[in-house]
Amino acid sequence: MKSEKIKSLLTSFLWLSLILMIATLVVGSIVSICEIIGGKATLNFLLKKVYIAVVLLGYSFAIYILLRLADNFKENPFIQSNVKHFNTIGYIFFIEAIIEVAYSSIFNPDHGLIQILGLNITIGLVTLVIISLTFFLIADIFGKAIKIKEYNDLTI
Repeated sequence: MKSEKIKSLLTSFLWLSLILMIATLVVGSIVSICEIIGGKATLNFLLKKVYIAVVLLGYSFAIYILLRLADNFKENPFIQSNVKHFNTIGYIFFIEAIIEVAYSSIFNPDHGLIQILGLNITIGLVTLVIISLTFFLIADIFGKAIKIKEYNDLTI
């Protein structure tokens, strides 16, 4: 009972986060367009705004997929679409990690843990890689669980 309330609270938080991210994207896009029209935008400004927009889009998509997963789990968690969703979220975080390493290497090269081959390794990058790998592992576990469930269903 207690975990259901926590899940409900977390789901509500994800919906609120998704709405705020989309609102931020819309408002930020309008402000950026005004800056471009006003001639105040520099290349550095535009690249930073594109970085923020891409990151927000990725996280928004990941949150949306997580919300779909939460709905799927209410009925049957061991379905192939959940494996696909977990893999998709893993790819999103992997792409976010690539974007993070590119952005931090170009704009903040002195703020990382270490530089390897000119790439800035940050705590954010390491975190994104760990999250990405975790989602890929969860997808593999669910894929194997589905096969075991199908085998058990056939033997009964």
